[in-house]
Amino acid sequence: MRSFLRFKKKAVLIMGIGLNEGGAGVVRFFLRRGAEVTATDLKPASLLKPTLRAINTYAKKLGIPKHSLRFVLGGHTKADFRKADLIIKGPGVPDSSPYLAIARKRDIPIATDMEIFFAECQAPIIGVTGSKGKSTTASLIAHILKKAGKKVVLAGNIGASCLDTLDLITPETRVVLELSSWQLEGLQNSKKSPHIAVITNVLKEHLNRYSNFTAYAKAKSLVCAFQKEDDYCIINKKADPLRPFLKKIKSRILFFPDSKKRNIPKVRNSALEGEHNLENIWATVLACRRAGIPDRVIKIGLNSYRGLPGRQERVAIVRGVAYYNDTTATMPDAAIAALKTLQPKPPASIILIAGGTDKKLDFKTLSREIVSTVRVLIFLPGNATDAMKMELRKIVMTRKKISVFDARTIGEAVRIACHSATKGDRVLLSPGAASFGLFQNEFDRGKQFVNSVRTLYARAK
Repeated sequence: MRSFLRFKKKAVLIMGIGLNEGGAGVVRFFLRRGAEVTATDLKPASLLKPTLRAINTYAKKLGIPKHSLRFVLGGHTKADFRKADLIIKGPGVPDSSPYLAIARKRDIPIATDMEIFFAECQAPIIGVTGSKGKSTTASLIAHILKKAGKKVVLAGNIGASCLDTLDLITPETRVVLELSSWQLEGLQNSKKSPHIAVITNVLKEHLNRYSNFTAYAKAKSLVCAFQKEDDYCIINKKADPLRPFLKKIKSRILFFPDSKKRNIPKVRNSALEGEHNLENIWATVLACRRAGIPDRVIKIGLNSYRGLPGRQERVAIVRGVAYYNDTTATMPDAAIAALKTLQPKPPASIILIAGGTDKKLDFKTLSREIVSTVRVLIFLPGNATDAMKMELRKIVMTRKKISVFDARTIGEAVRIACHSATKGDRVLLSPGAASFGLFQNEFDRGKQFVNSVRTLYARAK
């Protein structure tokens, strides 16, 4: 990879710029390095306006000549894959793409942004992955490192594009990356793993992308696959699907949680409530200890952490009803965790906004939890909604009556929730499903929910 770290005047083709910050960050990186950039995406320009605006604004600021940046949108062009010097594959692009096959026939290098980052990063990396909890754990680790007085960069699948941060990193910097399974797959060619790897859990997820659960678990295990003897791998001991892949790991493996809770600092923080967050705390404490942070500082960090938007985030209290944004609950297990954590004391109850797009996941357990804990259920459109309804019909519901509504939009769902709620109730957006089709992504879904609640709050004043 080192031979491709000098990109000046190289023809770099960026495949998949998307709507998240990562794609724009990749384009910015190569423009700064003097490359001739072509950015291509299957989506048309009309669906990529925020990304295109960010890229064009940056290019204008840098004074990039027009011939150094071009876009091919609404599809790919075979000729671009024949003449590129380097192709950067987006995380969502499958290796089986026929366009990548064109490049391979010509021995054109294919890399990912994470591969470039690991090759150029001067500092040791703490990498966090998992089906759920990776954003909270990564941001919590970064928060504690900052409390310890360290210069910290938090990037990857959370917040800033990793390549946008490279120029800020020195050997003294502490780098924390949230890593998706797709990003980890992009590190296989270069055989790179972080110095400290954390796997929060492995649950059934992304089965619309992977052939089976074993293939998904294998992708998650790549976070520690290339570690050395002086590296650390911190793993949830409940993650049994990972065990076959750990036999060849050279690093020191640490399992959590420990049955002795006294082995972690005492935490009194509403942002870290729930059994799922206890596991995130365990992973964080072990990672920070291996990074040389004393328990005294770890405790300060744990108790001062404010949480992340979209993760059981209390948005507002309107006429005695609390509204929670848990839009990042894109799988049933995450929605179950929210229902358990946020269950109010009777007679108050939960009004749940759920549903969306299915990722070939099982909704049986979530449906049982809904019957046990929810008074009003408001569905968003999507095939996951159809699957949930089917499971709910199978459950004997005579023991508890649930009022069920269908909403076409988030705004309509919030209005139904408002009319259904009484003082003390909690309105929870925790879809248990993906956001494809109705929203740009789960964060757009959460933003629309927050805006609808704030409108409601303003009218209630």
